[in-house]
Amino acid sequence: MFYYRCPRHKKRFCFAFTFCFSKEKLEYFFSFTYPYTYTYLQKWLHGIEMLNLSFFRRNLLCRSIKQRRLDLLTISDNNLSNNIKPAIVITSRIHPGETPASYICQGLIEFLISDHPVAQFLRRTTVWYIIPMLNPDGVYMGNYRCHSEGLDLNRHWRNPNWNTHPTITATKVFLRQLKSMDGIKLDYFVDLHAHTTATNAFTYCNLFDNQNKKKFINYCISSIIRYVFS
Repeated sequence: MFYYRCPRHKKRFCFAFTFCFSKEKLEYFFSFTYPYTYTYLQKWLHGIEMLNLSFFRRNLLCRSIKQRRLDLLTISDNNLSNNIKPAIVITSRIHPGETPASYICQGLIEFLISDHPVAQFLRRTTVWYIIPMLNPDGVYMGNYRCHSEGLDLNRHWRNPNWNTHPTITATKVFLRQLKSMDGIKLDYFVDLHAHTTATNAFTYCNLFDNQNKKKFINYCISSIIRYVFS
């Protein structure tokens, strides 16, 4: 195993390795990064359901092309302090190879169902809708960016259809229903990704009109990050 500066990638460091196949009939797999599988997610979510938490609900939003689950998680206390419920929607793993997004999403869910004071406050004052795996077929098949039919779902948000892009079609329908739902105010939509070369964390987002709201969101995000990486 070794690193070298690759002229094809702007002289960035590239990782290379040599592997000797000891037995011809064995099947070998090479993982791009730490795996986070569809099966693991299903078992983990089932474990949370078994806790019977009053503020956690798991629903089936739709089925993928290969009939795998698209889960929708709802996290919120039943008795909110406001008449209008601010809603935050989180989606993750539209690109199967970006496994760090799933680890961040899992850490976020663990935080929101914890006894942390900030988590309790967020459950009292907001509704969290989380779709932890937008591309379950691509994850199950070990693809890097595409789903079972070879399409990059992140390029089809504008005009998705139920036959070719059922998971993002269902997500888009849900967002539209949420926006028009009485008693719900859709405040934020966050789509979690990962990057092959950039390190640490970065965001692309719309500008905040209210500076106090910006400070509050930054405080919540920093609390979540500290919890996830502690």
